[in-house]
Amino acid sequence: MFTRPKGLKKMSLGLVAVGLSLALLLTAAIPVCEAGPADKVVKVGLFTGFTGPLASTGIPLSYGLIDAIDYTNEQGGINGVKVEALWEDTKGLVPGNLSAYKRFKDAGVVEVMQISSGPIDVLGPMVARDKIPMVVVATHCRGAVTRPLSWTIGGGLDLGSYVATILKWIGEEWTEDRPPRVGFFTYDLATGWQFMEGVQYAKDFGVENIGHELTSITVIDTTVEWLRLRAKEPDFILMYLAGMAIVTAIKDAARLGLEEQGIKLIEFLTLDEFILPMVGKDAERWHVFRNYPSQIETEEFPGLKVIIDAGKRYRGWERGEICATYIATWVEAVVGMEGIRLAIEKVGLENLTPPDVREALVSIRDFDTGIVPPITITNDRPFTSRLVKLYQIREGVIQPCTGPIEPFFDHFDQLIKEGIIVE
Repeated sequence: MFTRPKGLKKMSLGLVAVGLSLALLLTAAIPVCEAGPADKVVKVGLFTGFTGPLASTGIPLSYGLIDAIDYTNEQGGINGVKVEALWEDTKGLVPGNLSAYKRFKDAGVVEVMQISSGPIDVLGPMVARDKIPMVVVATHCRGAVTRPLSWTIGGGLDLGSYVATILKWIGEEWTEDRPPRVGFFTYDLATGWQFMEGVQYAKDFGVENIGHELTSITVIDTTVEWLRLRAKEPDFILMYLAGMAIVTAIKDAARLGLEEQGIKLIEFLTLDEFILPMVGKDAERWHVFRNYPSQIETEEFPGLKVIIDAGKRYRGWERGEICATYIATWVEAVVGMEGIRLAIEKVGLENLTPPDVREALVSIRDFDTGIVPPITITNDRPFTSRLVKLYQIREGVIQPCTGPIEPFFDHFDQLIKEGIIVE
C-alpha cells in the first residue's frame, strides 16, 4: 500500500518551508528508506487512519503527513538530520491512539502528529503531562488546551469557534426581515458536542437555532435525521461529519431534495475532493466552510503547486484530485518539522528533548509555507491556520465563494482560560 514509484525526480521546495526538509522511515512491510547506523536521526510519531469507518477522510489525511515527510526527505533532512517517522494505523479512534501513543513515547519521539479530532480530548492532557508536543491537523478542543501551557498545536480554532464564525457570517449576510433559521447535524461524540458549543452564540448574531440532530460514525441511513430537521423549516443546516457518515448524509440529503427546497447546506472541512467522487452530483451546490485552501487557488497560495506535483508523483492523483485534507496535513508536517529545526538550531541534536521542540513551535513567527497565510504560533494562539473561507461545489469543483472571513476568537479565548490544569 505504501510503496513509491521508482525513479522519483527531485523538485524545488519553493515556498513550502524554506530551509526545511524532512525524512521518513515507514514501518510497513516494504520500507521506503532506512537510516543507517551512522545517520543522525530524530523520531516523530504519526497517528494515521487508513482503515475503519473514518477511512474516507483518514486516508488523504494520512497520506498528507507521509508524503510531506517523504518529499522533504528527498531534500536531505533537517540540516543533515534525518527524521525517523514511526506511524500506526489507529483508525482515527481513541483505543488505537492510546496504544500507539505508548509505543511512540517508549520509542523516544520528540513530537507526535495527529490527524483526528476525536482522540485529542484524551491525548491532550497525556502529552501535556509527558511533555511531548502534539501537532494536529484537527481543530482544538477542551482536552487539548491545557494549563499552564498547551502542548497541542492545532490546525485551527476549536469546532465551536468555527460554528460561531459561520453563524456570525450568516447573520451579517442575511437580508430578510426575520432572523435566519439554522439547524445542526453532527456526531454523538466528543467532537460533535464540541461542534455544538458554537450554537450558544446564535442569538448574539441574530440567528434562530431550530435544533440539532446527532448520528454515529457508522451510520448507513440518515433519512430520519434530515426529515426531522426539514420539518422545522430551516434556511441553513450546518453539518460536521466525516468518513462513511458524510457520504451517507450527503446522498440522503440529495435524495430528499433539500437543496431544491431552498435549504442551504454547509459542511465543515471534510467534504473535499477525496469525498466528491463517492457522492458525485449529490454534493452539487453544497457549501464547505474550511481553514485550508482549495487546490485551484494556486495564484493566492503558490505553495500548492508543490503539493499538486507531489500528489501526482506519489499517489498518481491529477490536479483536480488534490484534496483539502491532504493539503491540511501537509501543512501540519511542515510546521512540525519547522519546530524541530528551530529546536535543533537552538540546543543541538545531542541535547534535543520534546520540551525544546514545544518551545520552538510556539516561537514560530510569520512562517511562510505558501499554502496558508504566514503562520505565527504563540501560547495564546497555539494553532497554525487562521484562514477562514466559504467554498461551494460548482460543476464538481470546490470553488471559493467568499474572501477571507474574520474568525470568532471569543470562544477559543475562553477555552484557553478554562484549560485543563496539568501541572
